[in-house]
Amino acid sequence: EIMTVTITTLDNEGRGIAALPSGKKIFVPEVLPGEMCEVEIKKETSRYAEGKCISLITQSPYRVQPFGCKIPGCNLIHLSYEQQLEYKKDKVRNCLTRIGRFDPQIIDELISDTVPSEKLGGYRNHMQYKIKDNRICLTEEGTANPVPADKCPLEYPVFGTIRELIENVFDNAPTTLFSGLVLRGSERTGELLAEF
Repeated sequence: EIMTVTITTLDNEGRGIAALPSGKKIFVPEVLPGEMCEVEIKKETSRYAEGKCISLITQSPYRVQPFGCKIPGCNLIHLSYEQQLEYKKDKVRNCLTRIGRFDPQIIDELISDTVPSEKLGGYRNHMQYKIKDNRICLTEEGTANPVPADKCPLEYPVFGTIRELIENVFDNAPTTLFSGLVLRGSERTGELLAEF
């Protein structure tokens, strides 16, 4: 079933939230507040539904990546950095008021703005990859579909070099021994760990 909805907010996982005509909430990945979209309902329970955006009808002014630009592990890559900072502040505020049951006025007085990072990319020091047909790739969220690993702008740049070296070895000596690769690095010590 395909329906048109307007996204009102984001949940703690970065999925858009909208209301269905029945009043039930629907959670939709890759969309932003203010966007109107056509969604296909993928799962429905008595309390909520999960959907997939088929097309955007209106686009948020805070969208910085085109719709459909999927980068595994980067749930908010399509949201402007300034709005990501606001989202993170709201996420903390909501947890303290909704789950912690603190008085919202007290939280508003105490909570500060999110401190922006000097580094907007190349900072992720731990990555998990899948090895398929001697190629090192990421996995599309919610599926087992391989996605080229070079599409992740957040990982340490040296990880790309390591992946390339390993794939060169696989090109010369193909193997089915390995199904995954974990890379960890430390800028402070300059050490790297590769674990198959």
